[in-house]
Amino acid sequence: MTLKRADRPNPWKRPIRRVLFSLMALALLGLAAVFLMNWWVVQSASGQIYTKVENVPPEPVALVLGAGPASQYFADRLDAAVALYRAGKVKHFLVSGDGVAEDPQGSETALMRQGLINRGIPAAAITRDDAGLRTLDSMARAKNVFGLTTVVIVTQEFHLARALYLARAWGLHAVGFAAADSGGGFYDSHLREWLARVKAVADINWLGTQPAKLGPPTPIFPKMALASAAANF
Repeated sequence: MTLKRADRPNPWKRPIRRVLFSLMALALLGLAAVFLMNWWVVQSASGQIYTKVENVPPEPVALVLGAGPASQYFADRLDAAVALYRAGKVKHFLVSGDGVAEDPQGSETALMRQGLINRGIPAAAITRDDAGLRTLDSMARAKNVFGLTTVVIVTQEFHLARALYLARAWGLHAVGFAAADSGGGFYDSHLREWLARVKAVADINWLGTQPAKLGPPTPIFPKMALASAAANF
């Protein structure tokens, strides 16, 4: 006759289950928070993003956000900016990006400026923001350094909701004009942007993140007036 040994209860079984349940609950709450913050940012831009140049309300200045000069995003943003100018929707450009030269041909903002000039935009109609290192910096500097209160933001559509959210947070009345999105993949235009929107909400509402650099005010409008006077001389 064989005797069976009674199984001893595992004292760790219940605590492990509780820990796993708690981790799963936290993960689900985290995902819900990501979805909620993304929805909030996207909904806040409802009705303010234009995909056709003829529908864009005219404003004096377009804020063109930087991208890697080797990327298709870069060329598409410049093409969209030129379309606004040719349609008479804007008169001046603020090109915002990294002004430190990493490319042998020049910095991001220098290449943006030259790209616009190569497309027929007068040099006097372009101002460089060399400290637009992030979207938040570009918006804060457009208002506090360059003296803008209204602006048309030019970037890809997936980026515009966050840009508009940050613009409002820094006191800019803005609309967005969507550049073509011919150079992105899932990571660039979806996953990365989802996480960036969460960071934007945190920056504005909890972290109080400031731009890396502000500097003295250098308003664009006096420059525009001088350029107009020179053109009419």
